Amino acid sequence: MRLYGKIFFWSTLATVMTTVVAVGLTTWVFMKLEDRYLDWRAMAEKAVELYDQGGIVKLKPLYEHWHNQRISMFLLDRMGRGLVGPSPLPRITDNLSTEYRHFPLRLGGEAIHVLQQGKTESYHVWFLVPPEYLRIPVPGSMEFFSLVGVQILVALAVIGGVCFFFTRLLTRPILALRLAAQRLARGDPMHHRVAASLTERDDELGDLSRDFNRMADHLLAHIERQKRLVRDISHEIRSPLARLNLVVELARRQGSLETNASLARMEREIGVIDHLVGEILTLARLEGHPEGIRRQPLDLVALCGRIADDAAFEATERQVTVDVLHSAPIEQVQADPAMLACAVENTVRNAIRHATPGSAVTVTLRQTATTTTIGIGNRGPTISEVDRARMFEPFFRVDAVSEGLGHGVGLAIVDRVMRVHGGFPEVLTHPEGGVIVELSLPR
Repeated sequence: MRLYGKIFFWSTLATVMTTVVAVGLTTWVFMKLEDRYLDWRAMAEKAVELYDQGGIVKLKPLYEHWHNQRISMFLLDRMGRGLVGPSPLPRITDNLSTEYRHFPLRLGGEAIHVLQQGKTESYHVWFLVPPEYLRIPVPGSMEFFSLVGVQILVALAVIGGVCFFFTRLLTRPILALRLAAQRLARGDPMHHRVAASLTERDDELGDLSRDFNRMADHLLAHIERQKRLVRDISHEIRSPLARLNLVVELARRQGSLETNASLARMEREIGVIDHLVGEILTLARLEGHPEGIRRQPLDLVALCGRIADDAAFEATERQVTVDVLHSAPIEQVQADPAMLACAVENTVRNAIRHATPGSAVTVTLRQTATTTTIGIGNRGPTISEVDRARMFEPFFRVDAVSEGLGHGVGLAIVDRVMRVHGGFPEVLTHPEGGVIVELSLPR
């Protein structure tokens, strides 16, 4: 059945069930009220019969029986004169009906009148009764509102139950599709497909599930081909680079000083290309969730200290210092030492390259109950908000500050490393000009 058919079916079912339950409940309530209803004409006929047989004496036992049931009876002759009943007697009007007549009296309760024929004359029989002895609850009474309220509550319960069941039936496959989309967004290659229970449906949600699986398969296959292409190209480039390094070394041994200077320049350029290829390979390995991640307790203070010491030579050349700061003890984190060191080192060296000479690059460590943050800041050019949002994209470089430095891969590696560890990087503007890159890890 198609989805619109299911919606129509369940809507109709809810309406029919509500109607059936409401009618059944109303019928049941009236059947219960019927048990309390008294046949007033039969009672009037019995009272007149006993009165004709023996007067008040004969009628007294029945009168007292009704009185114990809180029913007051008045027996009047055809002219309206009182024969039996408590005082004061109700006021009788001239136009008396031969049928039941209900109207409230000042005496309280409800008055019921029956014109009953005796052996020799007609009698007016009046009953003064509490409202609960009537067939229908008195409008405005608590019983009336209770009856209406119960019917409304039961109707709402039936509609709510049917709608809840239908909503669960409709939202469960949508939730499964949402979870599959989240797994696909995380790059989970093993659990990106929607379950067979959804793809076997014959409605619009089944069509959507099958289309989603085809899209996910095609997308992951395309991404895998792209990764394989990057790896293959990188490996193919490294082979001639290794041969070029060998040729340069042989030429240096045989060449003149001028030749050696050119060869040294060539060797530096080869080193740059080799470093770029290495970064591309690292980025390709970090795409998605690599299986080789090895988490272990890691001392961030020691790690950042070693990286600062290693970067000191490059920082000195640019007249920049690297300081590691933390105001409180920093507990160990669970992380892959090599990956996290790569991310921190890339960020520190990037901060050094773009720092103003004579300034300091600060590596600030801080912890909260849920997060450990490494903040790496420098004093230098300010980056616009648009460029900050793109700084972790592969091969993106900010024109205003790049000055031909770097290839735009280092921060992309930083982003992948943090994502693999369940954290994230964020670029902020330094209060005194420059940039702060915060690397946040879950504790």
